[in-house]
Amino acid sequence: MTTETQTQTTDLALPQAYADALKNAPEPTLCITPKPLLLENVGDEQRVYYLGQATFEKPDRETGEVKIKPESLFTDGKNVYFSLSTVLVGDLARRGIPAGTPLLIRFVEARENKGKAATKFFDIFPLNVHPLNMDIYGPALQSMRILPPAPRSLIQQGQGMSYDQALAVTFVDKSGAKVAFGALLEKPEQLKWFRDNSQTPKFREAAAILLAANQAAGESETVE
Repeated sequence: MTTETQTQTTDLALPQAYADALKNAPEPTLCITPKPLLLENVGDEQRVYYLGQATFEKPDRETGEVKIKPESLFTDGKNVYFSLSTVLVGDLARRGIPAGTPLLIRFVEARENKGKAATKFFDIFPLNVHPLNMDIYGPALQSMRILPPAPRSLIQQGQGMSYDQALAVTFVDKSGAKVAFGALLEKPEQLKWFRDNSQTPKFREAAAILLAANQAAGESETVE
């Protein structure tokens, strides 16, 4: 019994060939950690392969109700990107663009909405190059279950204030009550005022970070 147990234990050890293979493997070329497809200024564009549509669960902050939201996925061969833009996701779905299609996506217009962030509009151009072979890459990418990160993960590295710190910044309102910036997530107009008009650098920075995260996460990109 002892000999058999020892044999089984030895068989579970990772063969040296596998360890050597990991050590000597080529540098990876595709990062599957999803990043937002950020086109911030009119005229910005990006060349990508369209990977198709997926869905994710989004809890309502007030009611706790979980809603199923659509997203579009892309890759440029180095990174995987997602977009939660109602306009872009809907346009790709209506056109029936097949997964694997090479595209150029260009940000062409931003329309202001009352009390909400501006709605972005995009032009979509098919590129005359070979499509991505989804028979090869499709099953692998689908099995990765690529999901959008939380808003705090959308903040670009290197900023002085983190997303959580921005949420905790407080100011005194007209009634004399102390209010945290996190309470303004559903009030983008107030955040815009702080970002553009406040004389306090900390308030401007916190408002800018929360607005950027909301926009990247598609919090209010709806067409009225």
